[in-house]
Amino acid sequence: FSVWNNPDSSENLFGFERKEDFFEFYKESYFAIKSVLPTAKIGTPSFASLYCDNFPFISAFLDYCAKNDCPPEFINFSFSYDVIEKENDMPYTLYLLRVAKDKDGFGKAIANAKSFLQTTPYGDLPIYISSWAFTNSSKNLLNDTCFISCLFVKDYLENFDSVDALGYWCLSDQNTRSNFNESLFSGGRGMFTKNGIEKSIYNALKLLSKLDSEIIYRGSGYFITRSYKKLHVM
Repeated sequence: FSVWNNPDSSENLFGFERKEDFFEFYKESYFAIKSVLPTAKIGTPSFASLYCDNFPFISAFLDYCAKNDCPPEFINFSFSYDVIEKENDMPYTLYLLRVAKDKDGFGKAIANAKSFLQTTPYGDLPIYISSWAFTNSSKNLLNDTCFISCLFVKDYLENFDSVDALGYWCLSDQNTRSNFNESLFSGGRGMFTKNGIEKSIYNALKLLSKLDSEIIYRGSGYFITRSYKKLHVM
């Protein structure tokens, strides 16, 4: 179980007005789940800090967990290539999204997070990236192109052994954050269009599933695995 999503973001997104309110919400949720299912594994919420770099929030959260006997059993992050900028001169807090240009940003973000976690008592916990997304926008037409599948495959093959699990966000363009216009391809982040057509990222994941467990060579731009009498190269 992972309680909540991106509590380290603004209250205009998924954050709470006071972080202490979220901490108490997490604690009560933790004990409620454990009372019903004691063997349940409960991890941190999905932190946005992997790309927002808000580690002071996580540090305060982990300190709270240690003091209140509700320790997480895994660390959970979400990731996108968005650069979030606050526009302070607007009547309401507005966050503008632009895409980072560092093609190795995913690996650097993981290394940065792991380095931070080693300074806490939870440095040896499994790390899950439950949602990898190119962008948080459901209106970015790049989400419908082969660029997304190439970027995800690159990020996965270069970093698969740096974390314990990696998930793609999300399954279908038919979700609550979708842009419900008449266009078949409208920039949604799903693996399928809203009427079920497979997008390039779906086929990229199918290809990744064909790789074998034994890695014989890997490097910049190539990844080779083998099983009995077979080689698979990406």
